Amino acid sequence: MVKDFNSSDGGGVNVDCSFMTNADVPLLALNEIISVSINPWTGISLHDFDFKENGVFITTSSLWDPSYHFNEIIFDIQPHEWLHVHTDIFDPENWTQEFFD
Repeated sequence: MVKDFNSSDGGGVNVDCSFMTNADVPLLALNEIISVSINPWTGISLHDFDFKENGVFITTSSLWDPSYHFNEIIFDIQPHEWLHVHTDIFDPENWTQEFFD
């Protein structure tokens, strides 16, 4: 949930079904607070690209503990453990299973 601190709409709730991921949170949190938002690990501005333009890949792997993988930096996600989704997540036609070698 996101609430604009400057809003005064009388307490109503607005539902927005825009295509979003967890990666949108920094931009939403910093909107109108910090004008230049730089990713500290990549040095790239969060406003410089649209990472969702062609949809996103999502893993179905349930092994989130790094100790279950080849090393603690790179997760060993199996080729069949990927989904691709774009635009409206509520439309089943926008979901496909992807296989990576």
